[in-house]
Amino acid sequence: MLIKEVMLFILFFSPLCWSETFEDWKSDYAKRAQKRGLPKSFVMDQLKDLKLNEKVIDKDKNQITSSKTVDYNEFMLRWLRPENERINKAKFYLNKHRVLLEKIEKKYQVDKE
Repeated sequence: MLIKEVMLFILFFSPLCWSETFEDWKSDYAKRAQKRGLPKSFVMDQLKDLKLNEKVIDKDKNQITSSKTVDYNEFMLRWLRPENERINKAKFYLNKHRVLLEKIEKKYQVDKE
């Protein structure tokens, strides 16, 4: 399962040419993965049940960082203000789950924050 999750993560950071079908993209992705040492048949097997989710694409297109009408820096200042409940809640859960997050951090070499 971890391989599939990593491949799905990479999926979001790989360019998708909209002139192709999603199936064409998956095939191209498998070819690129093969050049990096993964068997193409293995990659295609991992991607066989993967479907394009238009809702995700739409949400990605509507991110605040892409907005032409919203000032991103101003938005972040409001969102991260010192008295913000989100920050307090995040600090609470970071502390509550510190041991688990540290295990994950070591195992997967990612920052817990």
